[in-house]
Amino acid sequence: MQLEANKRLAIFGKTRKGKTYWLKKHIFEAAKHIPVIICDMKLADFSKVPIIKDLTKFDWNVKTGVYRFRCFCEDDLRKFNKIAWEKLVSSKTRRAILVYDEISVYIENNSLKKFPYMKKLTVLGAAFGIGIWYATQRPAMLDKTLLSECKYVVSFQMDSERDRLAIANYFDPDDIMNLKKYWYYAYNDETGVSKHAPI
Repeated sequence: MQLEANKRLAIFGKTRKGKTYWLKKHIFEAAKHIPVIICDMKLADFSKVPIIKDLTKFDWNVKTGVYRFRCFCEDDLRKFNKIAWEKLVSSKTRRAILVYDEISVYIENNSLKKFPYMKKLTVLGAAFGIGIWYATQRPAMLDKTLLSECKYVVSFQMDSERDRLAIANYFDPDDIMNLKKYWYYAYNDETGVSKHAPI
């Protein structure tokens, strides 16, 4: 799947169905050409990725590579969003992909107003070369504004009817329920094409 670096992507899937494997594969592929910065809320899947200890001292003009900021609470997420917005908008390169793994931990329905810089990054970031990738097991809990801004939507298998209905605008809920392990559907909002494929 070809991804444009400054676009929005949402990826969903139940545990051990392929979501994290797909995400890692595309992160490290993209990082050959553009810096990828992970706002890490799980603190496990990306444990070998270098940690950004101080966001204000990090070189936001790096050309490539994968980095992560450990997010332990809502205040950490607010800090990450604010500094990412300020640094990337004022940077020389203005190019990066920000990855939010398990984003619905903090950004639930109607909670985006608590994170104003997240909304700025989502709605306006593409103009500054900022790509945003959201990953979660629970699309039904994700704030609808984030999902509505996504050009690409990827889904692996999910059992929950509520979660499958949350993305019914992109995929048939029954198709998502019946997906084989490591198979996914991918939707491109510009072309309307829905792709069914293995990892």
